[in-house]
Amino acid sequence: MITKNQLKYYSSLLQKKNRIKEKKFLVEGLKNIEEGLNSSYECEVIFATNKFIEENEDFLKCSLLCDCPEPVPIALQYQN
Repeated sequence: MITKNQLKYYSSLLQKKNRIKEKKFLVEGLKNIEEGLNSSYECEVIFATNKFIEENEDFLKCSLLCDCPEPVPIALQYQN
């Protein structure tokens, strides 16, 4: 379950100034999520609705190496 503080923090990444400041960005959509996970970017967290999890169960099992509490945006961190 996402906390209010987490929701506020990740929602702040919708603004460009916050993405630049935090050096993070959000990714939405199955294709973009897959590309992000296969890139050199570090995945910080994945949020998904129950519907997304049900519809993409095979993808999530194959693609995710981390054990996220509630694996739809993804927050990726820039590599320096």
